[in-house]
Amino acid sequence: MTRVRIAPGRRRMTLDHCRAAETAARFDGLPAGVTKKGQLLAAFKRACPALGISARLRDAVDTLMSWSRDPDWLGDSRPVVWPSNQELQDAWDVGKRQVQNILTALIRLGLIAARDGADGRRGGKRDGDGRIIEAFGFDLSPLAVLHTEFLAAAAEHKQRCAIRGALRRRLSIARSAIRQIAETALEQQAPGRDWRAWLDRADSLYRGRSADLDLDVLPALVEQVEAVRAEGQAALAAWLKTVETSSAGALDCTPYTATNTLPADKSATCNDADDEPMRRQRCGSSAPPDQARPAQPNTATAGLAPAVLAKLCSPLRVYLASGRPAWPDVVDAADYLRAELGISRSAWIDACHTLGRNDAAAAVAIIAAKGSEIASAGGYLRGMTARARAGRLNLQGSLWGLAERRADA
Repeated sequence: MTRVRIAPGRRRMTLDHCRAAETAARFDGLPAGVTKKGQLLAAFKRACPALGISARLRDAVDTLMSWSRDPDWLGDSRPVVWPSNQELQDAWDVGKRQVQNILTALIRLGLIAARDGADGRRGGKRDGDGRIIEAFGFDLSPLAVLHTEFLAAAAEHKQRCAIRGALRRRLSIARSAIRQIAETALEQQAPGRDWRAWLDRADSLYRGRSADLDLDVLPALVEQVEAVRAEGQAALAAWLKTVETSSAGALDCTPYTATNTLPADKSATCNDADDEPMRRQRCGSSAPPDQARPAQPNTATAGLAPAVLAKLCSPLRVYLASGRPAWPDVVDAADYLRAELGISRSAWIDACHTLGRNDAAAAVAIIAAKGSEIASAGGYLRGMTARARAGRLNLQGSLWGLAERRADA
């Protein structure tokens, strides 16, 4: 193959140069509805993500357009700019070789066309009105010719982003629900399956995946994760319904008599297994736990002033607006406090159903007061609720213990 030497100042013509020149030849002024070059630039920038155009090339086009003027884009003119290589190096903050690479990339993409003079040098002249008389450099006409394609690409990209955003939100909701289902099931020791293995199986669906999942992959992944969520939710709901049905008839609604003081129940057993010997000695009870009388709803807090409970539990006071709260205020505060402690809503509802709302609030206050002594606040409340159903919970004893702690402090 014979190689021909290219004269200095001239460029070797390639297929990319020919295609860019053909696109520029179709220029006939600004597109319909476009009145300024800034609108062309805005449409181009919106289309860059969809067309895979890098930020460097996007900014390079922006810089080249800054050297043009709005009259240059009229149909009887041509938007040609003629910055020197040194001006481009300064504007783009790159070296000479990088300038050449950027210009070559823009021509290859068909965004600009090379317009060379007889000597291959860049330059131009304008008349007294600032209109171009003669110019050699870089023709920006393709940006106007491709305007419709830019708009279509930007619209398609926007739609894909909206679809992808909706799918990612569904995926995030499903993942959050799966973790909530697993935590509730593990906390309540729901039978029927290995919930930790179920959670690991769900995590494996998206573990190690890129956060920037492609739209072609995302729909199938969302369907898989949502199917796992629906499966676990159905299993947990069925078990909770069984538990609710079996425990509904176990509540003892025998009327009780309120007193004006917090009595020390000498026959009741103690609340905490680890404090059992100490509490039996203090309460003077020799009866085993299985023989203790069942707890009644709100019996432990009967006659107890809400302000006293708030005084015993400083974390509870944070959520009380008044220094003289009523029991509904205390119950609402306990609901906020249990969320801070990480106690699930289902555990709170179960405690309110079994103990009564006031006693459930007192139970949460006791757990909060013990603080770091309790590894799992939710599990502890579940245990208190279970002991209450079995008639082995001495909430009054725990309240007395709380009062003694405060007195000792």
